[in-house]
Amino acid sequence: MSIKNDTMKNDTQFIKHNYLKKIVMLLFICALASCFSDAQAQRKSRKDKKKDKEEQANAIKKEPIDGQVSNSLLAEQTFFEGMKEFIKEEYKRAIPYFEESLKHDASNPTAHYQISLCYYKLNSLQDALMYAMQAVKMEEENFYFLSHLATIQIDMRMLDAAEKTYKQILAKIGGDEITYLNLAALYIEMNEYKKAIHTYDRMEKELGLNQNVIRQKQILYLQMQDTESALNEGEKLMLEFPDEIEFKLAQIELLLNQKRYADAELLLEGITKEQEEFPAQVYLMLAQIYHNKDQPKNEVQSLKKAFQSSDISLDSKLNLLMGLYQNANLSTEKGQKTIEMSSQLAQTLTEVHPQEPSSFGVFGDFLLKQKKYTEAFDAYKSALKIDPNNYSLWERTTQLALESKNYEYAISTSEDALEYFPNQPNLWFLNGVAYLSSTKNEQAIASLEQGKKMVFNNPELLSQFESQLGDIYYKNEDYKKADEAYEKALKQNPNNAHALNNYSYYLSLREEKMELAAELGARLVKLYPNNPTYLDTYGWILYVKKDYKEAEKYLSLAAQTTQSATIIEHYGDVLLKLNRKQEAILEWKKASALDSTNETLKQKIEQHSQSEKK
Repeated sequence: MSIKNDTMKNDTQFIKHNYLKKIVMLLFICALASCFSDAQAQRKSRKDKKKDKEEQANAIKKEPIDGQVSNSLLAEQTFFEGMKEFIKEEYKRAIPYFEESLKHDASNPTAHYQISLCYYKLNSLQDALMYAMQAVKMEEENFYFLSHLATIQIDMRMLDAAEKTYKQILAKIGGDEITYLNLAALYIEMNEYKKAIHTYDRMEKELGLNQNVIRQKQILYLQMQDTESALNEGEKLMLEFPDEIEFKLAQIELLLNQKRYADAELLLEGITKEQEEFPAQVYLMLAQIYHNKDQPKNEVQSLKKAFQSSDISLDSKLNLLMGLYQNANLSTEKGQKTIEMSSQLAQTLTEVHPQEPSSFGVFGDFLLKQKKYTEAFDAYKSALKIDPNNYSLWERTTQLALESKNYEYAISTSEDALEYFPNQPNLWFLNGVAYLSSTKNEQAIASLEQGKKMVFNNPELLSQFESQLGDIYYKNEDYKKADEAYEKALKQNPNNAHALNNYSYYLSLREEKMELAAELGARLVKLYPNNPTYLDTYGWILYVKKDYKEAEKYLSLAAQTTQSATIIEHYGDVLLKLNRKQEAILEWKKASALDSTNETLKQKIEQHSQSEKK
């Protein structure tokens, strides 16, 4: 069978111009083929497969076709083989097939494009660029070729070249959303905000308004400090879509961010008058306006309505409350009112979200800030009932109980916490401190000794355990164990202020190891030169050593910055030793005013006052 030359030419032309159509068909065929390939692979033996390949090769050889048609068919066949590998993401194996296809038909831009895609997938950008440029050179008005080329250029930071490529798409093919957005994004990356806005404007003119594009333009205008233009963009959306409340809310939010409260209030009034129901976000915005107008009652009412809505997430409400919590200054009347208002909102939170432990947790925080300890602990208890696995809340609640001197609650809370977290040394430490504070020394020792066993690679924490044990042993008058514990504490952390202070002070009270006491006291005041308690400790050690002049320096500094009766009494004692009796009596009287139950101090004042009269 023979084929005429003109028929062969027509066949060749048909093959060239129908590559893309056949690729689509190939994708469908490959998808079907993949469903059967595994099953067939199991049925066929290796010998059968080899035989099939030989038969296919022989079939091609036997077909009596002209050389030109043969090249076209071979180009198509190898191209399709490459596509099979490409679909399987075997990019390295696909490239040789596409290259072979080009040997048979060098005029096919799609093969160049596919090779570029393969190299791009393999992150070989230079090779990808070369083939992409060749594809575009051969077919200058192909959207996919040009878009792919621009992507490579951006990845290679050839931003000016990418800009030209996108402009080529717009000029030769026409505007489409993807190209406009990509070109605008490119300009933003190049910090060419005006060009980006111009691109968005062209897109808007050609394709119509797009709310996401409007918002992006607003961001750019704000970065350019052009607030009016940003607001004008919002106006366009409101005019185009007058019934869409979300565009009005976005405009109000922008006005509020720019502190244009009067304009924002006008828009909000329009919403509240026009609609019976509106998003809870409106109440938050109204609250901002009332806050600016210093109308706390209206502000609270608006916030309560917002907090009662499930449309606003719990996280958003919590973030708002925590912002109020952190910024409130309790030393001012306004700060106190803020905390009271926030406490009401937090209570609303517990009513709207009764199954959320965080709502009770934040309510407890506000109550605690108001020093309403009992109510705060009740709130924390509620949170822990809902989520007993919240370790940080157990720890925080116990610490707060200790700080507020509610020792029985600290004991019960830490005991409950240990039921859930028996391997947490911090909880054992707090439990031990709670027992120590309640003068339950044996239980305190047991807890601290147990907690010590769980401390690994944390010398500072271990030092704290030892210093607390030192305190207990000292109270038990087991001075040997007390000294050993303090020394272990300082071995783990030489700068443990608690151990330095108590060990040195207790040594001075016993008048033992006074050189060591002085050394520890000196280290303490060097670390903390402005702490009145530590200044008093070192001053008293010097007093016991009868170094009264040096002691007076430190005790004077301590007495000037404290309301501690003991420290002021110590200062009076050293003044007496320096024969400054009248000054001493004055200091003792100050101390007595601070501690009217100190009978020894009263006797001291009376005794020396009488001797002064004589």
